[in-house]
Amino acid sequence: SNANLITFRTLVHEPPSSRTRLEDGFKDLYSHSKIPLCQIMEFVIDMASAQLVRSRRVAPRANLCELPDCNTRWGYAKRYIWTNTRTETAGFTNSLQKVDLVTEECSPVISFGDAVFAGNPIFVPKPNATQEDGGYILSQLYRSDDHQSDIVILDAATM
Repeated sequence: SNANLITFRTLVHEPPSSRTRLEDGFKDLYSHSKIPLCQIMEFVIDMASAQLVRSRRVAPRANLCELPDCNTRWGYAKRYIWTNTRTETAGFTNSLQKVDLVTEECSPVISFGDAVFAGNPIFVPKPNATQEDGGYILSQLYRSDDHQSDIVILDAATM
């Protein structure tokens, strides 16, 4: 029966071509291009039989990502997450993206440049917000060219 089914979403690293390649990616923390990023996955499990019923990639057009955040004050079911990701030319996470988990649409990637590391997005709700994405996304940026840091503040709804 459906009462026995649970559904959860999590991040899963893209499969490495080999175990050695995966382990090599963590030997040099400055070489992030070797570290695989994650896909957003959904799993449905039948708890009565302890069997996986189905699994699928959520929002397949979203960039591979790391360190998502959401509006934790909005309730149990989340519609939006904000992630950090990397552009094709960057060897590390230099961008942010908003993902709608209901429609599976995603915002264009907001890149801060190839020499800028983007930290994990942090959702800060607006006081008295009436929408789940009513708030701001904060992320610490590290500019590797001049060894300076900044904080970027973005409108979470319009990303």
